Amino acid sequence: MKVLKDIAVIDLFCGIGGLTHGFMLEDFDVVAGFDNDPKCKYAYEINNKSEFILKDVQTLEGDELNKLFGDKLKILVGCAPCQPFSSYSYKQKDKDENKWGLLYSFARLIKETKPTIVSMENVSQLLQFKNPPVFEHFCEKLKSIGYSIKPYEVFCPDYGVPQRRKRLVLLASLLGEIKLIEKTHTSKNYVTVRQTISSLPPVEAGETDENDPTMTTHCTGLGNGRFGHPEQNRAISLREASLFQTFPMSYKFIGDDKNYNIAMISRHIGNAVPPLLGQVIAKSIKAHLQQHNII
Repeated sequence: MKVLKDIAVIDLFCGIGGLTHGFMLEDFDVVAGFDNDPKCKYAYEINNKSEFILKDVQTLEGDELNKLFGDKLKILVGCAPCQPFSSYSYKQKDKDENKWGLLYSFARLIKETKPTIVSMENVSQLLQFKNPPVFEHFCEKLKSIGYSIKPYEVFCPDYGVPQRRKRLVLLASLLGEIKLIEKTHTSKNYVTVRQTISSLPPVEAGETDENDPTMTTHCTGLGNGRFGHPEQNRAISLREASLFQTFPMSYKFIGDDKNYNIAMISRHIGNAVPPLLGQVIAKSIKAHLQQHNII
């Protein structure tokens, strides 16, 4: 693999590394990922060969990021925890308003580091969230410091992700207009449940020629009503959930530490950016850099 040595990527809210892995597949050098969950460290580092730094992004300073970036072209990416804006949270009376501050911390770090390119991935409901209009504020802050920005509402099956999920992808650049790559799939060749998990042996009925529902933090819970195996009388396994999220079969989630449980790993998988979507973002950034003769 030929790593793009003159470019450094930092992943905020990195979790177990879905977004980082997508960039790694496109040969970007992800120098570090930041997260406040120590249980993500093993999966992040063993699968991505990048440094996991345990730190709350709200306490992070731009100088710390600049030391990691060094003299390289800077790319800052991340997926702030999205539960306050998700369709599930809209149905709840008590929303964690403190998590709105994570987007403002992201914007602050962009202002302090001035990366050449920024990408933020989040739930699509953030586009409609108006109380307060946090996404509009985020975009205004970036525009005020010179970024050209472009938000996309991405239907994940259009890019090969086998779940009926819409996500917000924001691309921003100091170089000028930046675009997401063209769709790779149509309804005629969407990746199905059958294609995704049929090669796995049965662990012990439904339609397998459709996409799966959106993976959530409770994605292996049969009681949630959406995550039963289509042919076997059981909930989907952790490995099946990870495949729906487009993690490769070889991706490791736990080490020798025994202090893991199914609920924890399920949460890590459900919270992740699908690596394939991360790769789409990375491809888009690579094309933008090529357009400007940087790579």
